[in-house]
Amino acid sequence: MEFEVSQPPLVNTAWAEISPVEATPREATRFCYSILPEFEIGDSGFDSIEIATPVRAVSVDTLILSDPVTQERIEIDVRDIATISDDGFVIQIPAEYRRTEETAGEPIEVIFRATIFTFGTHFSGRVFDSTRPWEVRQRLTAGDADPSVESNRLTVGLSEIGGKSVGELQLSSAVLTPNGDGTNDELTISYALVNLAGSVPVTVGVFDLSGRQVALMTSDRASGSFTETWDGTDGGTKLMPPGIYLIRMDVTTDKSTDTVLSSVALAY
Repeated sequence: MEFEVSQPPLVNTAWAEISPVEATPREATRFCYSILPEFEIGDSGFDSIEIATPVRAVSVDTLILSDPVTQERIEIDVRDIATISDDGFVIQIPAEYRRTEETAGEPIEVIFRATIFTFGTHFSGRVFDSTRPWEVRQRLTAGDADPSVESNRLTVGLSEIGGKSVGELQLSSAVLTPNGDGTNDELTISYALVNLAGSVPVTVGVFDLSGRQVALMTSDRASGSFTETWDGTDGGTKLMPPGIYLIRMDVTTDKSTDTVLSSVALAY
């Protein structure tokens, strides 16, 4: 009978913390993610860092660490190195700066920009050796990774709590021209929802100036950024006549209904 032998963790302990600990909702914030790895004797080390983000990171900019030979702090531009997905990113450390037991106690900093939408957003992280895909990735533990930072945590709060759950509607164009020429044939309606406890009903209605509803889009949404589209029709095949149309968005929570208005001109 054969038994599977589990691999030991890459590092004994890896502390991490993030700063700042508060951010303005819906706005891209520059974060510093500090990591302090400690190794056991004989550990192979790691060459990759994985950080989870609530939505796709706006950018992953800089990796700051010590040179294993000179011990000097260096900054590496990782904008072309980082692999970004919708829920996080991975940085592969250049081979010459691989983290091993010789760099134990040397802090690492990752500078990136991301947007948050909920209070207590958690940025979990892991480190791993890309040359050993069978090994378990080592989860980072919230703690004092940088003495100059007082957060000791991996969660970020909102600098604005309360108020409306939805921000300003953003329209792809002030004029919708559904004439089939490939320019402004559809209107993209962008919006962001903040600090919602789960999914809530969201409606986006289009009205003419008499108040008559000509199109309606409904969905259940949680906190985050979203888009809807309107093609200038009544929701079917009938194209609406030229003129000014009002766009009304309603977000219904347990406490209230938040409403945001905008307008667009239809011409063809």
